Amino acid sequence: MKKNIAIVMLAIIALVCFGGWVHSAQEANSNYKVMMSEAKIIRQLKGIEQK
Repeated sequence: MKKNIAIVMLAIIALVCFGGWVHSAQEANSNYKVMMSEAKIIRQLKGIEQK
C-alpha cells in the first residue's frame, strides 16, 4: 500500500514539474516576442531622432 502511495505521489510531482516547465517555456516565448517588439520601437525612435 505504501508503495502505491509513493508511486502516485511521484507521478503527481512529475506532472507538476512538467506543467511548470511548459508554463516556463511559454512565458519565455512571450517575453521574447515583447523584447523584439520593444527593440523594433526603439530602432524606429532612433531613426526618427537621426533625421
